[in-house]
Amino acid sequence: YYAAKGAGSFLREQGKDTQLTVAPVPKVLRIVGSRSHPSPQLQDYLQQFAEYELLSVGSSLKFCLIAEGKADIYPRFNPTMQWDTAAGHIIATEAGASVVFDGLTDNIYQREQLLNPGFIVSSI
Repeated sequence: YYAAKGAGSFLREQGKDTQLTVAPVPKVLRIVGSRSHPSPQLQDYLQQFAEYELLSVGSSLKFCLIAEGKADIYPRFNPTMQWDTAAGHIIATEAGASVVFDGLTDNIYQREQLLNPGFIVSSI
């Protein structure tokens, strides 16, 4: 997976590059979560959806699954570090997703604090 601001997001497989774009809203939302960091906040968040499929995926691949159109929402309520999110963030946004950090909007990576607050990545 790779991206460049203003140029899009891509997946390179077997020497071929495919441009990524988020999926249209499905009937059943595909929500990605962490295998190693479950939280009560995630359970509370999921209650707003009548029907969903929870996909347990490790690492920042959750951003990439949204960029690729294989997932729709990635809510993260536990802290992360900037190095955990920066690459996935640009890949997701260049594919058309939104990334909203709790309480922060612009210049998320241009601050002295390396600890990120919670965030939601969404294609809907």
